[in-house]
Amino acid sequence: GGPIEVGAVAGQVVAPPPLEVVRTDEVVTGMPPPEEVVAAYWHHINEGRFEDAWVLLSSRFQDDRFGGGVQGLREHYAEMGLCRVVAEEVSLLEQDADSAVVAARMLYETGSRCELDAFDFDFHFVYDADRAAWLLDDSVWQGVSQ
Repeated sequence: GGPIEVGAVAGQVVAPPPLEVVRTDEVVTGMPPPEEVVAAYWHHINEGRFEDAWVLLSSRFQDDRFGGGVQGLREHYAEMGLCRVVAEEVSLLEQDADSAVVAARMLYETGSRCELDAFDFDFHFVYDADRAAWLLDDSVWQGVSQ
């Protein structure tokens, strides 16, 4: 698909992606596909809504990457000096009943001058049957994006 804009442009109000009923393999579920979870996660980070981003992470990823809870998540992005991040070229690489991998080109604006860097990431998901939701379980850096 095209670029998924995550974060507000000056003067523009960006709403989170709608969590609409989607048809997947002829089974109707109310669950957003993993690609939409990528967009929602970065939207929440851009908006400073770390609690909303936190619930999109698996407990394993929460503990391994951000041991300090929601505050650990907040501090991680503060240490990066994150101004804004945009997920582009978001695409589903693989998916089965309980896992999925989504690739994305991530544009990070960081530092005091919000300088732009582009990186390729693979986002790994697990399906949480109790919550009927795809949860971000890992992010794997694939290199500097050209």
